[in-house]
Order: sequence, then C-alpha cells, then structure tokens
Amino acid sequence: MSDEVQFNLRIPAELKLRIAEVAKTNSRSINAEAQLRLEQSFENTKSYSEEEFEKAVNTFLEGFFTASVQACQMSIDQLHAQHGDNLIGDQKLYLEATKLMQSQYKRYLDKLPMFKKKPT
Repeated sequence: MSDEVQFNLRIPAELKLRIAEVAKTNSRSINAEAQLRLEQSFENTKSYSEEEFEKAVNTFLEGFFTASVQACQMSIDQLHAQHGDNLIGDQKLYLEATKLMQSQYKRYLDKLPMFKKKPT
C-alpha cells in the first residue's frame, strides 16, 4: 500500500497554467511539479540562531569592506599609472574622493564585528 494520499487543492487558473508550463519544461507531470515545489518550500525554511545570523552578516561585511578597500586602491593605482602626479580638475577630485572612501571602509573594518547582541 502506498504512503501517498490524495490532496485536493483549489488554486487560481493562472497558477495552474504556470505550474503546467514549468512542469512541461521540466518533463514532469503537473502533480510531480507541484509536489516538488511544495517540498522545496519546506526545505528553504531553515531558521538561524542569532549568533549564526550575526556571524553571517559580519562575514559578509568583512568581505564587502575588504573588497571595497582593494577596489579603491586599484582605482588610485590606475589613476597614478595613467597620469602620474599631473592630476587636474576632476582627476584630483576623484582621487581625493576615492581615498576618503577607502579610509572610511578601513574604519568600518576596524569596527567589526559590527552587529552584536546588545546586553540587556
């Protein structure tokens, strides 16, 4: 005997058409496609502890700020390679703005981890 049970579900006609189109593309029956999508919706509901979330956010920020510092340095190096010390107008402004952004990113890096649970 099968563990499967029948489950009647009312859905909008437009949704049924969308499921049918995707099922055809994936070489599945409408039922198999709908079942797979329902199963996936439960798999994607993993909850994270506050500590895991904080670690993930801080890891992302560390990568972002590190890459940003490096990108600023590359821009500065490229500007110097193209123009040496003979910068004029917008080039000088761009150089100063890039250096300012770079220093701000470095300050953020020094403050990591930024997101911590505040003591109560």
